[in-house]
Amino acid sequence: MDTPHVLLVENNPDNVSLICKMLGQSCSDDFKIELASTLAQSIEMMNATPFDAVLLEMVLSDSAGLNTVRQITKRFPEAAIIVLNEPSTNRLASQAIRYGAQDFLEIKFLSAKRLAQTINCAIERKRNISQKERLLADLTGALEEIEMLRKIIPVCAGCNKIHDANNRWRSLESYLQKFSAQTPKIAICPECEDTLYSGCWHDRGEMSR
Repeated sequence: MDTPHVLLVENNPDNVSLICKMLGQSCSDDFKIELASTLAQSIEMMNATPFDAVLLEMVLSDSAGLNTVRQITKRFPEAAIIVLNEPSTNRLASQAIRYGAQDFLEIKFLSAKRLAQTINCAIERKRNISQKERLLADLTGALEEIEMLRKIIPVCAGCNKIHDANNRWRSLESYLQKFSAQTPKIAICPECEDTLYSGCWHDRGEMSR
């Protein structure tokens, strides 16, 4: 597994120092960490560089609460978002999961081991979700294509019979009767009438002279 690329979005210098120190103490995992202190800065950085995970403080100088989470998850659905919160924002942190965050951590009770495990699990969980979403999209597309192909009726180029689902060739009239209570009425369009009977009308005109 490649080194996880983590963006820490935090405007409290003490929290930044604590989290960076904890990730540095994680002996079993290596993390590439970059810092942002505002929502605008984090969006600019994420537009330029893909991040595997985002440690996101919800209360920033230019955004606060669930809006912070919404802005990131809406723009970067592939990133694993982990909300950092104080005890006073526990309810908001729980709601953030509904908006696409993978997890939330209360800074007061953080440890190096727990922080590293949470980041790795969030990344793996998000990758699995994204993979399933792509698979579902592929299956939906395949089903739509199958449904479209079902609507294409094989017609014989010579006699215009229909090849039905029972592998039988049926006349157009009998095929239509199978799917409709109405009996087909045989008629002829003006173009075919001119093509098929133009000579007859001409001969009849000559004979009437």
